[in-house]
Amino acid sequence: MNAPGTEPLVDVAGLTVRFGAGEPVVRGLDLRVAAGECVAIVGESGSGKSVTARALLGLADSGAAGPGGRARVHTDRLRIRGRDLRGATAAEWRRVRGGEVGLVLQDALVSLDPLRTVGRHLDDVLRLHTDLGPANRALRARELLADVGLSPATADQRAEQLSGGMRQRALIATAIAAGPGLLIADEPTTALDATVAARVMDLLARLRRPSATRPGGTGLLLISHDLAVVSSVADRILVMRDGEVVESGPAAQVLGSPQHEYTRLLLAAVPAGKPRGTRLTVTEPAPQSPSGPSPMRSAPAPSVPSSGRMPPAPALSARGLTKTFLRDGAPFAAVDGVGFELPAGRTVGLVGESGSGKTTTARLVLGLAEPDAGEVSLFGERWVGPGLRERDRRPRRAQLGAVYQDPLSSFDPRADVGALLADAATGGRSRNARRHRERIRELLDVVGLPEGVAARHPRALSGGQRQRVAIARALAPGPRVIVCDEPVSALDVSVQAQILDLLDDLQERLGLSYLFISHDLAVVRHVSDHLLVMQGGRIVESGPAEDVFADPRQEYTRQLLAASPTLEG
Repeated sequence: MNAPGTEPLVDVAGLTVRFGAGEPVVRGLDLRVAAGECVAIVGESGSGKSVTARALLGLADSGAAGPGGRARVHTDRLRIRGRDLRGATAAEWRRVRGGEVGLVLQDALVSLDPLRTVGRHLDDVLRLHTDLGPANRALRARELLADVGLSPATADQRAEQLSGGMRQRALIATAIAAGPGLLIADEPTTALDATVAARVMDLLARLRRPSATRPGGTGLLLISHDLAVVSSVADRILVMRDGEVVESGPAAQVLGSPQHEYTRLLLAAVPAGKPRGTRLTVTEPAPQSPSGPSPMRSAPAPSVPSSGRMPPAPALSARGLTKTFLRDGAPFAAVDGVGFELPAGRTVGLVGESGSGKTTTARLVLGLAEPDAGEVSLFGERWVGPGLRERDRRPRRAQLGAVYQDPLSSFDPRADVGALLADAATGGRSRNARRHRERIRELLDVVGLPEGVAARHPRALSGGQRQRVAIARALAPGPRVIVCDEPVSALDVSVQAQILDLLDDLQERLGLSYLFISHDLAVVRHVSDHLLVMQGGRIVESGPAEDVFADPRQEYTRQLLAASPTLEG
């Protein structure tokens, strides 16, 4: 709250944004942020969160293209640090951005120029917004890197030479370089490991504290779909839906005693604290049609073993997997002696920080990379190992499927959904959706999508719809084991809940076995029967999931659990 007579850093009333002549994407939003205060805006994709943040910086036109043309922004009041910015010129906005308001976006790799070093980025901000000379700018740049926990050597590195967490901290350093009073952080921790995300949030929390240059502390406007992250830092929360604020208030009140049904649904969808098998979505059962039962529960299942009996051998077994790469000319063991078993019809979760070897392990298990040593068995028969080639695996390839984090990058951009599913169902022999219409309809039914989706291109679908198509594609050949590599990490909490419930439904109905890889420990705890913890290419802890979460034996596991955000109400 503001002290008497103190004007807030941001004071907005009646903010409305529309593209062209279309319906508003933000309607009548009121917002205030005081010095040292953290205000969070939460909601699903398309709710208007990011458009609101960009409108506050005169950048409403710079995000995803609006369907109706250029952005039209109207506001009854728009004051930043006491200045009325309604009708501000481009030059005036340039002075505000960076100098008075800093912006931290989700994807630092895209936000940082790949051709310039981190030091050049910092120097540009200091040159444009301060009176410092070259020598003092270089000194200040190193001080800023130290403030965000990076070494002075980082100034000479480019974005692609840094880890995800280092890139995000470098981006924060550029955002605070000129000492802005307000920092806008738009999804700053999405897709980051728990420990890296915790360090980023700790850094943002430190910036809010009073300092010599900011006696009142830096104000923070946090945009996020992660309610657990928001609960740990926000003083106040605004919940947005379809461009409107449907609920707002102190964080403890909104999270602990939500008044709006939409807020309650968002909170119910958070997997933290929800036991294995508990549904995260609250939906009414779909009415049965004359042609058959509802698609989510009892639709015809693709290629289920007719006996219905689980084979005695593990669905998947890995022994001594090792994979070495060259890093800076020296050998580096990305996977070092990894072994585990995946029982049929069960889920094994695999967690660890970026670089721990999770995805390399997945590629070895899928037979997409050859190990230097070790082997993998699929239902008791050798699948990967010395002397085996892809031609040996091809007859059994349909038994093993995969679902990835970003399905769009793995889809052929020229193909519509029907062609993609026909291709998967026929093992690449045909993309004729009309010829395989019944099979495509069945697959879409199984993942809860209408038949009309077959004629659409993936780019025309929402993130949740694309992930359902990715699951349908994985199911098309009739697999018995599916490797899920970060399948929900980039999704909104409500969409994430739908996909996790869908995976549970399919496992129950089809007897599927999952190797589930994720950096989100709350998700892994919710879905897993058994847990594997990776560090430096090795499995450092394993056991029944609830046992590991309740009583971890290794210090590294305890650190991961301590860094994982929990929902506080």
